[in-house]
Amino acid sequence: MPSVAIKTVDESPTVAFPALDGVSASGAVKTRCVMAAERPLYLWVHELSPGASIRWQSPKVGHAIYVWKGGITVAGQGFGEASVVIVEHKGSATIEAGATGATLVHYHQSEALPNMTEKAGGNVHVVGKDGLHRRIDAPRNTVHTVWADAHCPTCDLWLHHSKFSVSRPQGEPHMHSAHEIIFVTGGRTVVGKIHPPGTAIAVDAETIYGFGVDEGGADFINFRPSNPMIRMTAKGKPTTEWMSEYDYMVKGEPTPATRVR
Repeated sequence: MPSVAIKTVDESPTVAFPALDGVSASGAVKTRCVMAAERPLYLWVHELSPGASIRWQSPKVGHAIYVWKGGITVAGQGFGEASVVIVEHKGSATIEAGATGATLVHYHQSEALPNMTEKAGGNVHVVGKDGLHRRIDAPRNTVHTVWADAHCPTCDLWLHHSKFSVSRPQGEPHMHSAHEIIFVTGGRTVVGKIHPPGTAIAVDAETIYGFGVDEGGADFINFRPSNPMIRMTAKGKPTTEWMSEYDYMVKGEPTPATRVR
């Protein structure tokens, strides 16, 4: 299994709605399998016709759902693009597409693996486009929005959005303690080559990588199934101790100066 896998929605096959534990669909739903099979994390893109729905009823793993296009209703309340629904393991919720339909980016860990959290689960969080936390990263000309911060008392799921307004070459090699899938939602991201919206970039835990931003900027969302830590690297080796992604993304604290000797 490659430590980095890249695939676009357009090249992903249309499949029957996946047979996931505690998850079912009703109405016209077109599903593309973007990342699955032997990967630790799965990614589906569902196109729901108006009134179609997806239901979660006590799933065995947590799920994160991002509204890429259109609008949804959850528990009688409407939400638009860039809203997020977090269904923890053992939680229950139904997402129904609005009058214009909805396209959902759906993340979860592999059900074949042990649950990547020891927390109790059982809850659902619906968060609008402004997220739980938003921070301007002026040195990188970036705005970060966090919808799930892994500090919930009942789940460890993480989902954030980064919007880069200025181009830069691929660089800043680093690694994370958790598996992740980046999904490009706007502009173009550089990882080896230029990737347009609809590209998924899956990176396994402790894999060294870096990314860049093409002309015109780039937007992507990033899912991790457990509380993420980060280490900077150089020449294939760590140059810092593990640092909290939460402290950087949410608190805006400067990167610790602790270096590996």
